[in-house]
Amino acid sequence: MNNVFRLNTRRHQRKTVEFHAEIELGESLIVGTIRDWSIGGLCFQPEAAYVDGELLGGGEVLRKLYIDEILRVIIRDPKGQFIDLPVQIKWKGKSIAHECRAFGCEFLANDEKLAA
Repeated sequence: MNNVFRLNTRRHQRKTVEFHAEIELGESLIVGTIRDWSIGGLCFQPEAAYVDGELLGGGEVLRKLYIDEILRVIIRDPKGQFIDLPVQIKWKGKSIAHECRAFGCEFLANDEKLAA
């Protein structure tokens, strides 16, 4: 019998959250939910349909996403404050932890507010 083990290569412990957020893609904003985060990054689930690395809207491809692409995430924290951070896509596809299509991003700027 073959056993498959997935190694946890994360450097920081994740915290499950559910924050409204927007990802800035050029002239467009993609609305969605942050499903978890750590001091190192976050998991973003877009509201737009997301299939095979493409964001879909109205039956059309809105935007293809690329690993290592740099974006901006705009988060509204529980106190109503906005946090605007640069992030880099590290993975895309199915989030096993949240059972949804999502993409994982690493923060390019460390912000102490995110550790709380």
